Amino acid sequence: MSLVRAVLSASLTRAVLSAIVPPLSALGGVAGALLPTRSYAELLARAGRLPDGDARDVLVERDIPLVLDDGVVLLADRHFPRGAGPMPTVLVRTPYGRRGVCGLLYGTLLARSGLQVVLQSTRGTFGSGGEFRPFDERADGLATIEWIERQPWHAGKIGMAGASYMGLTQWAVADADGLGALAPVVTATPFHGATFGWGLQLESMAAWHMLTAVQEQPLALVQAAWVLCRLQRAFSHLPLEDIDIQVLGRQRAPYRRVLANPLWHDEFWSALDHTGRAAHVTAPVLFIAGWHDIFTPSQLEDYVALRRAGQRPRLIIGPWTHTSEGMWITATRPRSPTAIATTRAIRRRRSAARRCSPAAPW
Repeated sequence: MSLVRAVLSASLTRAVLSAIVPPLSALGGVAGALLPTRSYAELLARAGRLPDGDARDVLVERDIPLVLDDGVVLLADRHFPRGAGPMPTVLVRTPYGRRGVCGLLYGTLLARSGLQVVLQSTRGTFGSGGEFRPFDERADGLATIEWIERQPWHAGKIGMAGASYMGLTQWAVADADGLGALAPVVTATPFHGATFGWGLQLESMAAWHMLTAVQEQPLALVQAAWVLCRLQRAFSHLPLEDIDIQVLGRQRAPYRRVLANPLWHDEFWSALDHTGRAAHVTAPVLFIAGWHDIFTPSQLEDYVALRRAGQRPRLIIGPWTHTSEGMWITATRPRSPTAIATTRAIRRRRSAARRCSPAAPW
């Protein structure tokens, strides 16, 4: 019964959602056995009133390898409209897998609107080689951009899109040449604030690290429920660094690395802080934030930094948490099938902007 209560507990549900629900990558595989991904895409598109399109016209090229200079191979899936020639590309780099929910939201749904999307698993996750080192995404991101520019199916600019960690992968390369647009959603240039801002954000931070530790295991959703059940008891255990042992039965190196570096000016965080890139960003940027999201304070600072650097970013803030439906719909609705052209990641939704007060003048 304790496991059932954990699954149904509202506080635990918030903990999962605040961590972007890594095990949901497995949900798509379970659900896909009952209903094809394209059918899910059409249902979601209708529910979200997305532009006309047809998921049946979306083709997917799976497991495209990129060999990095250190020999590590990163895998990506390319989603593109049937019959499309070389065209601009939306790059989404994710540690949460390329199938299931991520493939549906960032692959099928965007491609059904006429966009070409490369959905890549970050180092050490879901088929990509190497060790997963959270937040260290600049070198691999730059290499991926250069690789896309050499591909025969790509022409024009590269846009980037994605929420939370997928937003951090955008900021890691935000000053790169060739980027035509960025669409960072509920994310920020520094992740220190979401971890230690105004005190240790233990629930969301520990939940994220523990969930990513089991997201690729068999029966990931069951594993996630078990992890969250044990996590609630582990929060009362000292020392805090042993939460991983209490929950997983083993040490989790990325979790311990973060906990050992609480100060924003520690070398660990300094190397992963992308705040200084704001002055060098030339691509249009669309911010989408939620008043109830953990990243909002830092995200507003990023917006102000771009304005001070002479840029004209767009900002939408809604009454959203980290995974609210309204936020997802706003972030997923392009203006037209060719919306990637200039500001071309995911465009702002004017009606939502009128209902939600911007934090600063546009």
